Amino acid sequence: MKKAIHLLILFIGLYLSANAQIMPTIGEIFDYEINDEYQYWEYEDENYFPNATRIKIIDKFFSDENDTVFYGRHFNNYTSYWDFTFPGHLVYDFNSYTDTIFFTNLNTLINARYANEINDSCNVSFDTLYYASDFCGVYSYEHYRCHECCFEGQSTTTVYGIGIGLAYYHYQYPSEWAETERKLFYYKKGLTECGHPDLITVSVNEPGIVNKIIRVYPNPADNVIHFNIEFSLRNRVAIYNTLGIMVLSLNEYLGDPVNISSLENGFYFVIIENDQGTHICKFVIDRN
Repeated sequence: MKKAIHLLILFIGLYLSANAQIMPTIGEIFDYEINDEYQYWEYEDENYFPNATRIKIIDKFFSDENDTVFYGRHFNNYTSYWDFTFPGHLVYDFNSYTDTIFFTNLNTLINARYANEINDSCNVSFDTLYYASDFCGVYSYEHYRCHECCFEGQSTTTVYGIGIGLAYYHYQYPSEWAETERKLFYYKKGLTECGHPDLITVSVNEPGIVNKIIRVYPNPADNVIHFNIEFSLRNRVAIYNTLGIMVLSLNEYLGDPVNISSLENGFYFVIIENDQGTHICKFVIDRN
């Protein structure tokens, strides 16, 4: 019995010791390097059109006391919206700029950001530490907060990953039909890449580049789709989900049926680029 108690005390000690050490610091979370790249999609209140915030780290330096790190960043972003003018097409707005951001108190644990939150019968918050599969196994800290949960509550989920910063943010206020979400869908750190980069460029906004809306069939679709145009050489097909993430890409496409069996039920945009311009269509997958 004494041996069992001693083992239990040992395991508890090891558990507490491990958990005291594995909470990452602010410096570990925001440990970027020059040439790191990060790409995010985001939506607010059901605005699901393709968009991307694309960041490249171009400079890094520390304060004299080494308690603050500064990063120079270059942005190459775009948002889009649907122009209903006949025949209708997606319009892309691009912007490019640089800025400087800083993080201080680098040795402070990341959960200190939420130390002053109140927990009672109507306000709940908790932390989770795990290896996030969505971000290629990066060790991550997740903070969940539900405010005024007894009545018309507002919930916030925030995820930070070591070396990738703020990887996910989701705010929801159902009684006001309000929702905001931002997610890292691609990053590159040195030789490590995670996800698929968004490569849409400003060329899609050139005058006359969008020729027409083409038809996809069947629609709703099941496992295969077709297009009602003829294809020659140098066609590129890209399919995007409603979060603006490219989920399927085909280069040198010649018009064969497109296998979409790997995609889930939902709404999708298709962008087809060839010598005649850029063609847009949309379809729904419904296997019910």
